[in-house]
Amino acid sequence: IETDTLLAFDEIARFALSDGDPNVRSKAISLLWECEDPRLAGELSIMLEQDQNEMVQLSAAAALGRYVLLGELDEIPQGITNKVRELLLRVFSSHPSKEIRQEVFKSLSYANLPEIDKMISSKFNDPDLSWQLAAIIAMGRSADERWEKPILKTLHSPNLPHQIEAVRSAGELELTSARLPLLDILNAHIQDEDLRFQVIWSLSKIGGEEVKETLEKLLDSADSEDEVEIIELALEHLAFNDELPSLDIF
Repeated sequence: IETDTLLAFDEIARFALSDGDPNVRSKAISLLWECEDPRLAGELSIMLEQDQNEMVQLSAAAALGRYVLLGELDEIPQGITNKVRELLLRVFSSHPSKEIRQEVFKSLSYANLPEIDKMISSKFNDPDLSWQLAAIIAMGRSADERWEKPILKTLHSPNLPHQIEAVRSAGELELTSARLPLLDILNAHIQDEDLRFQVIWSLSKIGGEEVKETLEKLLDSADSEDEVEIIELALEHLAFNDELPSLDIF
């Protein structure tokens, strides 16, 4: 029954992709985020190139990143992934809007391609802060620990959005070298809620010494329901990771 409900829900969202209201089209794309139907990649590609509304194009560009990722995981036919990559590269090279190019860039960052690595390095060193931010996000999506040093450096950035995304990327890459810096940030009683919650979640992905004990102490002293919820989820995630069998055989 649940599967049937999800399918019906997807069908409604697919129908809304052609709605005359760009807000509806954009929200429909967001509702289809979990949809893995390869045919949707074609519809999103058309919307990215041909829709007249930039908000819709941004949503389509972001959603296509999922198909790049699915291709990297060998969960969809490689031919579809190649077409999506080619489209994104073409749009990145030709589209005049910086915002759309940045969203396309972040979607491309899931791909294990030499040209993407060069793009990440170049944009991280761009004087434009918004491109630097996009590059930090891209590092976390790359599944490549080669970005360890710039991420660790940015963990202490005075620019809050950069710092938050560096924390997120450290968690996505499960950088063990980020554990102590993240614990230090957490123990410094940071006031920004988004940063605090992201540090907690990233630590749950990295795990290791002191993490469980620190999160349990935080849970005892948490003063909001939101903080209690994120810490409990983090502890559950940490416990799940600890139960996974080790793949080390040497």
